[in-house]
Amino acid sequence: MRIGIVVDSTCDLPESYFEKNNIQILPISIRLGDELLVDKRDEQATRRFYQEQLDSEGIHAESIPYSVDQIQAVFLEQLVIDYDLVFCITVSGKRSLIFDNATKASFSILKQYQKVRADAGVPGPFSMRVIDSKTLFSGTAVLVCEVAKMIEQRANRNAIRLRIDEMLPHICGYMVPEKLAYVRDRGFKKGERKSFSDSMRGVALTVGSALSMHPVIRIHGGEENPATVNRSYEKSVRRMLEH
Repeated sequence: MRIGIVVDSTCDLPESYFEKNNIQILPISIRLGDELLVDKRDEQATRRFYQEQLDSEGIHAESIPYSVDQIQAVFLEQLVIDYDLVFCITVSGKRSLIFDNATKASFSILKQYQKVRADAGVPGPFSMRVIDSKTLFSGTAVLVCEVAKMIEQRANRNAIRLRIDEMLPHICGYMVPEKLAYVRDRGFKKGERKSFSDSMRGVALTVGSALSMHPVIRIHGGEENPATVNRSYEKSVRRMLEH
């Protein structure tokens, strides 16, 4: 069985890892002021975009996930031909519409894939599973790496599913905002979802609204909470990496 992985571009892994493991990216558009970046995990393009835009345009910031139709197109144009099963792993559904959009798209994909495969001369059924990682960034990456490893080891679909279900309650992502006030005041809009900036406001209150403090934020089960707090950004980063 040919098993593939699809992730959104918030999954914090190197571009080379995605290429090596044939992982498909669902891009997210990032708008800063009048400038728009379609984030496809091109490290150089992303770095250049932020260096040029973040300081001057960051007040008006917004992230735009792939729509239901866009996700459907990604699958029906190629993935339903290349694979028999795809695990679509997304950023926390509490922080983005990507999980909801992918879930809605899956209904149409599973109704339409037969003709696409038949036209391409590919026999047999296609299936997909949309998975809410319930975390962010490097936390999502932990789950993706485990699935990629099991695919490389030729594990069967049921073993991979069981492993995902086993891991989900235990995965934690960690981050240290360099400028908590910036994240609080200029956090990305998330459509109907609770904005990340709202979460950071809650964190700021939890640590006494002391914006000179630098919390290590733990993202687990879709919730963000301070794991520890230090007065130095460098100390918080060091403690996070040591942990």
